[in-house]
Amino acid sequence: MRILTHFTLCAPNSQGTHRADFGLAQRYLLFFTYPHKSVADRGVDVKALTRSIAAASMAGIFALAGISGAAADVAAPAVKKVALTPEQKAAFEAAKATFQAARTARHSAVASAKNTVATAKSARDAAIAAATTKDARVAARTTFKSVIATAKAAVPAKPVKPIRP
Repeated sequence: MRILTHFTLCAPNSQGTHRADFGLAQRYLLFFTYPHKSVADRGVDVKALTRSIAAASMAGIFALAGISGAAADVAAPAVKKVALTPEQKAAFEAAKATFQAARTARHSAVASAKNTVATAKSARDAAIAAATTKDARVAARTTFKSVIATAKAAVPAKPVKPIRP
């Protein structure tokens, strides 16, 4: 005798319980077919099939990419480095030295700003702890924000690395 249901109770599913597997709805509940594979167990077969199809298709894609990559390697012309003239070499060396100096200056400015922020943070925390009114706490936070803005403004922009002519 069939009973019309929305979901079926199955054999023990992957958690070992006799609960409905809500992944797939079944229309009829058959009481005399209790010890069959649950929907969760059947899902494993579907997952294995899906994975094998995905693996085969990815292997095909990689094979095609390898073929087109080999063709691109053959077609790419080799670029030779041209020797620089003495004037170009001197200009490039000067640009590299300027870049290194600017980078060192930026690193030291960042370190200085970090120390300034740490000092301002401890001063702000002390001022907030000692404050007795809300206005005093707001003033401490405002002072801290202004110190942060000043520290950020003191850090120079990142230098642009020179390009070899």
